[in-house]
Amino acid sequence: MLHVSQLDRGSAERFNSSHVVHVSLGDERHLITLSGIVTLDYKSAHQAQRHSQTTGWAEEDLQLDLLLPTELVADGQCLHLEQCAPLLTINAIGGVSTVGWAVSACQGPGPIELSEILTIRAQIGVFNTGEVLHAIGYYVTLSARSVAP
Repeated sequence: MLHVSQLDRGSAERFNSSHVVHVSLGDERHLITLSGIVTLDYKSAHQAQRHSQTTGWAEEDLQLDLLLPTELVADGQCLHLEQCAPLLTINAIGGVSTVGWAVSACQGPGPIELSEILTIRAQIGVFNTGEVLHAIGYYVTLSARSVAP
């Protein structure tokens, strides 16, 4: 599994152009949108040496840990996630031969308590002939309410 987290000092620099929109809906309810670009530089660990060799897809599970707005989780509060609509897209690609890049699925968590991060999971892939999935974009809309832990 490829794990990229805004909490991890080593991988936080992979997050570019991160944005947050927060709208308070009243009654301790919130609408939050998180968006940005993440540098992955993902390529197949096993590459075909020649085009005539068997080629195929290299696939990987991806976990993105996105920071929630600090004002919503301060002072011992946490968020009860009610709905989550994630979208991940291909933003930058590269390669040497046969074309093949994919973000084939993404999902957010179901209704859970959140304290600092929102974890999004996805399946990504590249063709094993030297293709590189350089960067992906994320756009996540969620509704939640503030609760005491």
